[in-house]
Amino acid sequence: MITIREYEKRDAKANFKYANNPDIARYLFETFPSPYTLDNSTWWTSEGCKELPGVHRAIDLDGECIGSIGATPGEMENRYSWEIGYWIGQPHWRKGYGSNALKQMTEFVFQNTDAKRLYAPELAPNKASMKTLEKCGFELEGVHACAVYRESEGGFLDEHIFALVQS
Repeated sequence: MITIREYEKRDAKANFKYANNPDIARYLFETFPSPYTLDNSTWWTSEGCKELPGVHRAIDLDGECIGSIGATPGEMENRYSWEIGYWIGQPHWRKGYGSNALKQMTEFVFQNTDAKRLYAPELAPNKASMKTLEKCGFELEGVHACAVYRESEGGFLDEHIFALVQS
């Protein structure tokens, strides 16, 4: 069963195992290290997830951390609009775990913070994540043409913005 929970020290090895994969880093912000080291994972699971603003959780499958999900508040006049992002370890793709975790996090953020809107920027080639967002009620708000440059992806990519507004 999938749950989202706070990170624990024991998550560092599993987090490293799944995060150290170029296919995970491929569509994440370039601040996500690649290659991803055990030191990166130890820092994230013990300190980083607590230091950054917002809510950051492990995605847990039967006691093992198989991914990460987080929501970060905007600043100033955008403070009620929170960005949400997630990744799932590749062996667990296409099993509904991302949708399950996203639904849980969406509910948690809307019930426990002052967020009014959640949004997720997705790079054009990441069709699987776009399907996950749509399955969870997020709607495409717009496309930022040539918004992101990724040499590894052949140049400029469109960024699709999906959002869900609390009713």
